[in-house]
Amino acid sequence: MNNQLLYTAGKPSYSPEQENAFDIQLLDEPACVHLLKGERKRLTRYEIICFTTAAGLIAIDVDTHIISDNFIYCLVPGQIRRIQTNGNAKGYYISFSEEFLYRAGIYKRGTGALHPYSAIMSTSIIVADAAIQSEIAFITTIMKNEYNSYNLLRSEILSGLLYILSAYFSRKLTGRKETMPTSKDGELVQRFMYLLKSNFTSMKQVSDFASELCVSPNYLNRAVKKITGSTASAQIQRLIVMEAKKQAIHSNNSMKEIAYMLGFTDIAHFSKFFKNNSGVSFTHFRKEILS
Repeated sequence: MNNQLLYTAGKPSYSPEQENAFDIQLLDEPACVHLLKGERKRLTRYEIICFTTAAGLIAIDVDTHIISDNFIYCLVPGQIRRIQTNGNAKGYYISFSEEFLYRAGIYKRGTGALHPYSAIMSTSIIVADAAIQSEIAFITTIMKNEYNSYNLLRSEILSGLLYILSAYFSRKLTGRKETMPTSKDGELVQRFMYLLKSNFTSMKQVSDFASELCVSPNYLNRAVKKITGSTASAQIQRLIVMEAKKQAIHSNNSMKEIAYMLGFTDIAHFSKFFKNNSGVSFTHFRKEILS
């Protein structure tokens, strides 16, 4: 299989005329009421939620975080989020499709907060200190005005502003890889993460992904560990367990149904897999969450 063809095929095409590819709203506008009132949603788009003034909680997948002034959350498709504020939140809500993200060139340039695999590693939470608060406010204000203008080259300007905004965010991220190296290994890992996100229910062995990517399993493991800090097998296990936990928390499906949904035909195998990779049994995890 030709690696270049596989990589190119993974990129969605972008049409500037596509409706609703990008959206930006003030958090105190009527359009954001549902967002702040505890609605649980599995994301199909990328989201940036900038709280300038707020208090409350945000649940992202299996973790709950405190919302406070000048906190920013970067979320990616596939995550489940639920926000509950005191009703006085101010800031910006930005939402955009994967096509628009490619348009902005963020994948190619490598800003860390919005990489398609970032949710597999950790949620991007940025605290905007005084040094960048004014810059972020300036960029989002221009972005909002441009969004409402419908002028010539509107999409190009919005995508450029999105790249600048994400670059500011990447500066604030600590304790994780902020960029995707433009090396051969970096490109390989990016393709692996794209395949993993799309096929983790049917492909569970490193050898399955290595075959698709035309490399050996050992090479793929080494490359993924070099870039992300974890082996390819660990990334596979982490994503499966994360999805199982999401289902345990946000659905009423039984363990058998969840196991089948994740590609396990043997419930005992799923139960052992979950305990080995999370430290607790599925039943105990769900009981603790619901208690």
